[in-house]
Amino acid sequence: MNLPEPSPTSFDLRVHLCGVPLRIHPLFWFSIAILGLRYYADPEAGGIGYFAFWMSAVLTSVLLHALGQVFVGRLFGMRGGIVLYGLGSMILDVDSLPRCWQRVVVFLAGPFVSFLVVGCIWGLAEIPFPATLSDWGWQTPVATCADILVRINLAWGFLNVLPLWPLVGGRIAFTVSEALLGRKGQIVAAVLSLGMTGLLSVWVVLEMSRHLEFHYDPRYLLHLEEFSILLLFCFLLWLRSFRLLWPENASNRETATY
Repeated sequence: MNLPEPSPTSFDLRVHLCGVPLRIHPLFWFSIAILGLRYYADPEAGGIGYFAFWMSAVLTSVLLHALGQVFVGRLFGMRGGIVLYGLGSMILDVDSLPRCWQRVVVFLAGPFVSFLVVGCIWGLAEIPFPATLSDWGWQTPVATCADILVRINLAWGFLNVLPLWPLVGGRIAFTVSEALLGRKGQIVAAVLSLGMTGLLSVWVVLEMSRHLEFHYDPRYLLHLEEFSILLLFCFLLWLRSFRLLWPENASNRETATY
């Protein structure tokens, strides 16, 4: 199924990256800034430096995820293009690939890159930290920044292998189910996404109750803000999955995929 490309705005940033057309929607900057507010407001380990690193780390991680998909797609003749929107990326032209297995390989390339980044960081962590930099007080900032990168790529990679529409796992479930069962496969993929979204929502609520148990925690409001955003994200996924059961007219859609 084709997904609609977000409507362009006068505030979009348009560039070419490694020969790939890239458009960054303003909602992308707003979404990651709200989610990364904790790295600025954390009373014990926050500041403008960590917030700026969070913004750049999310941008880099999402771009690597998307570029991995585009470059693999070009091996199969896909033109490709990237739109950053919301909390993720949209890869254009995937549905032009004629074979189901080609689309699945392209989808999986994104999570593979995310997990590869995590593996590289873990590998670098095994190297002893230079004594000179440690004497200058760089050990804690570097460790914090590495932890931010791991969290971003691990969380994004893990979410994208779950059958959540319209993320990568949901797209794979839809593509395979549709190829095997036709319209019934679309319903199976939608129901599977709804069920997984429900489980994810339950996990978020349980984590929220655990982190908000102590009202005197100095990070109480930050936890409340973070988990409220995650619940909103789950609701939007649920809404997209629910709408998948009654797709709009295909003629009104653009060729794209998350």
